[in-house]
Amino acid sequence: MRLQLSFRLAEYWLASLFQRGARKTYGTVYPCLFWLGPLGGGSCDFLAPSSVLFAVCFLAAASAFRISRPQPAAYLGVVVSLLFSRDIQLWGEMTEVTREVFGHLPQKGGGGAVEKFLLKSDRVQVEIISLGCIITALETKGRDGNLSDIVLGFDRLEGYVNKHPYFGATIGRVANRIANGKFTVEGKEYQLALNNPPNSLHGGNKGFDKVLWTPEVLLNGIRFSRTSPDGEEGYPGELKVWVTYTLDGGELAINYRAQSSSTTPISLTNHAYFNLAGQGSHDIYNHMVSIEADSYLPVDDTLIPTGLFTDIVQCFRAAVSFFLWFLEPLCELLEQAVCSSRASLCCLPPGEVAAVQDTAFDLRKPVELGRHMQKFQLPGFDHNFCLEQSAARHYCARAHHPPSGRTMEVYTTQPGIQFYTGNFLDGSLEGKGGSVYPKHSAFCLETQNWPDAVNKPHFPSALLRPGEEYNHTTWLKFTAA
Repeated sequence: MRLQLSFRLAEYWLASLFQRGARKTYGTVYPCLFWLGPLGGGSCDFLAPSSVLFAVCFLAAASAFRISRPQPAAYLGVVVSLLFSRDIQLWGEMTEVTREVFGHLPQKGGGGAVEKFLLKSDRVQVEIISLGCIITALETKGRDGNLSDIVLGFDRLEGYVNKHPYFGATIGRVANRIANGKFTVEGKEYQLALNNPPNSLHGGNKGFDKVLWTPEVLLNGIRFSRTSPDGEEGYPGELKVWVTYTLDGGELAINYRAQSSSTTPISLTNHAYFNLAGQGSHDIYNHMVSIEADSYLPVDDTLIPTGLFTDIVQCFRAAVSFFLWFLEPLCELLEQAVCSSRASLCCLPPGEVAAVQDTAFDLRKPVELGRHMQKFQLPGFDHNFCLEQSAARHYCARAHHPPSGRTMEVYTTQPGIQFYTGNFLDGSLEGKGGSVYPKHSAFCLETQNWPDAVNKPHFPSALLRPGEEYNHTTWLKFTAA
């Protein structure tokens, strides 16, 4: 909070003195408060006892200085104020932003310099490159006060240019999977590349993670922008996109904005792989994870959300076709009636939304990942959890590593979060510092729209229309205890 309540109270109080004629006091003390207020501020709770006590002490000191000869209370107030100023952090938590060249893209990839930006506070350091707005490093403090890099990635640019599992990348135009790579918008069907057969995944063959973005350095972060041409990777409309990273103390915010010339599906996220024990640690089994969701989306073998009633119809259709082929037209009519008449009481739209209650997906209370997956014989998670649908910031997930004390809390404005436990990592890639990344060596908490939402009208809308703006933010809050 940039405007500290204690300073504001003192400022207003001294202003009232000025109005009553105490010009000498106002002229001496007020300028100091004026600069400490907006430029300091810090991050403390403005109702914290230390903040309130500081305000009281400072006001007492200011009152004592109103007379010609300062009283002992004045000096006492100043001393106590200074003692508590350490907790209040008078000058705030500044973010340092630096840049350097990380490497150059090969000419066959379009060429150009890739820059790396370092956002640094007293608790967190984040490195982001202009290729794919990729988070290449994220260092946070543990209980011992030491920094450790907690995201998977590579030491050199070549690792990000070659095929990799989207380490730290910005994903778009549409995160997650689109069934069969097809969708229909305003009566026109679009076919995307099937880069994850039989589906399209994370924007196609050359999604937002594989292109250079234009950077703009901010006071406490970095903003990337690009224009995705009409028809890029099969998507309609020219799309202007901005991705902004800002760091405030122990909290990293990622804001996504977009505007389109034509109606287009969109869902943006970041695909950072986390291991709070430090990247290169063998697994995440001792992590405690919780997700604030009452429901999730069951998926089929290709990780597309299932359609419970549609599956029943398809099974019925296959059975009848096998035994009584002449009833095929009847099945066609039945399928059309079920899937098109949403007003019918017996109609369930495709895309099952299941309650987490009494299932392996009930993560509303913290679970230890290793024991939980063993208990339910899970190969891992790769599922969307359905969040509160609100444009306001809301808490959605928490991961904690007891040995190091590191905790990451996730807040977002998005309607869903994909929890992925690195099921497809196989140890074949050489990561930072020569690390290998085997199965379950990291997890992802990807805030986004629901998978295949463009093909499921009862899911939160994935469409962005001309004149509208896509605007979502995710906050990652890091602490240690």
